[in-house]
This record gives sequence, structure tokens and C-alpha cells, in this order.
Amino acid sequence: KTRETAARSARNLPNFLENKGIAPYNAEAFREAHDAYLNYCAKINKRVDEVPLVLDSCCGTGRSTWNLAHLRPDAFIIGVDKSLVRLTRNAA
Repeated sequence: KTRETAARSARNLPNFLENKGIAPYNAEAFREAHDAYLNYCAKINKRVDEVPLVLDSCCGTGRSTWNLAHLRPDAFIIGVDKSLVRLTRNAA
């Protein structure tokens, strides 16, 4: 089911981008996440195709992201949530 959903989303992406576009703040967040991923890969001396990228959508306070990081120490994990309150609740 996940692969089907991902394939459908990929097919719909060009239409979405043509009609809605990408908000500047989302483009900036993507650039920051992309740069962090590339820097991490360089830091551990691995190619990007050797480091899985896991996106934890609607991560809330980050507990699920933390759990994913412990389950997948080989991966680069990114947690995203639309609520600033939730994202900063457990900030160190």
C-alpha cells in the first residue's frame, strides 16, 4: 500500500507544482534538510545512495523521530510537523 501511495504521489507531483507551487518557506526548509543530509553523508564518508533517508511526517514532539533514529541508526531521520508548539515542546 505504501508503494502505491508513493507512486501515485509521484505521478501527481508535476500537476501539483504547476497549480500550487512551493511556498518560499517550504523551499527554504527543503534546502536546509537537503544540505543537512548531504553534510551528514560527507561527515560519515558515505554516498547518498548508501544512507537511507527517513521522513517522519507529523512527528509531533519528536518521540517517534527519536524512536526511528534508534531503530534505524544507519539512516538519516528528518521529523516534520506543522505545529511549532509541538516541535519546540521537548527542545533541548
